[in-house]
Amino acid sequence: MKKLIAAFLTLTCLWCSSCSEDFQVTAPYKDITFVYSFLSMQDNAHYIRIQKAFLDENKSAVEMAKEADSNYYQNLEVTVREISGKNILNNFPLQKVDMAQEGLPKDTGSFFDNPSYAYKFTHKLDPQYNYRLVIFNPQNGYSDSSEIKIVDTTKLYLSLSSNSKFKFDKTIPANTSKYNLVILNNPGSNIKYMEGFIRFFWDDKNIVSGDVIRKSADFLLDSRPTGSSSQEVMTTSNQSFYYFLKSVMGDAPDNHERYLDSCDFYVYAGGVHYYNYRLAKTFHSGLTADQSQPIFTNIIGKDIYGLFSTKAVAFKLQVPIDTATMDSLMLNSITNPLRIKGTANH
Repeated sequence: MKKLIAAFLTLTCLWCSSCSEDFQVTAPYKDITFVYSFLSMQDNAHYIRIQKAFLDENKSAVEMAKEADSNYYQNLEVTVREISGKNILNNFPLQKVDMAQEGLPKDTGSFFDNPSYAYKFTHKLDPQYNYRLVIFNPQNGYSDSSEIKIVDTTKLYLSLSSNSKFKFDKTIPANTSKYNLVILNNPGSNIKYMEGFIRFFWDDKNIVSGDVIRKSADFLLDSRPTGSSSQEVMTTSNQSFYYFLKSVMGDAPDNHERYLDSCDFYVYAGGVHYYNYRLAKTFHSGLTADQSQPIFTNIIGKDIYGLFSTKAVAFKLQVPIDTATMDSLMLNSITNPLRIKGTANH
């Protein structure tokens, strides 16, 4: 889930930024745990990342960030339970795996990137049941838990027919012209937050050498809590598309032309715990916020923080841009310098 997965990085930053000037940076070492996972009934394999927060009075945090031993526990017993009411239907022991070997390598940077461990289980999730995460650390005897209800992806649809075209034409675009994306979110989906994106594709062609570079960029259509209606409408001005394309493409260099391709539409959805996390950030941000911010967590236990939630995605791929819109992009003053010449030939 493209934007939702950034939540863990922000969670970590919140934990770090919540320290006042009086905080003892080099406190005696103790185990502090962070958990991150979004379960989806669309996935065949589910991963839960569990790591240590590194803090030691005798070592540099920068150096500890490069050491896998400073970031992972050696022996954890991690279980997910499938629950109906008060009854445990299934008990899934999780396997510790290296994400690189799972085909999901960690990005390189200041932190270590190898190994990259997570805990894995494979099971078809059912939105009518609850799923409880249980973490037991035999070294200190701590037992932590969290429980969620899965987002029902079968109740989330984009209202785009098979022959729909992307249309936001206006030779001189104005803020009064609106584009609406309709999303059907049937009751009982458990969806509490949505983010809508449109991915634009284009070819950047050097007309002298004939070289073509394929490029893309994501336009954030809307990001907000869901309402009580079974129909959500994400709205933006037509003008915003023109300025977005101008920003991401930039004026065409000499001897270059651009050719737009079809667009991909995505709606990412999160459960109630992700919504509560976003709500907590909203309430404790801005100029009037206290210096010390509370740490959001939906994990119950001692010295443990994190976000255990659920996700879904609905999408429509290869939606063509209609002819009138393409003409407007080529002619209007905002995007004319981009030198868009038409539709990509593939």
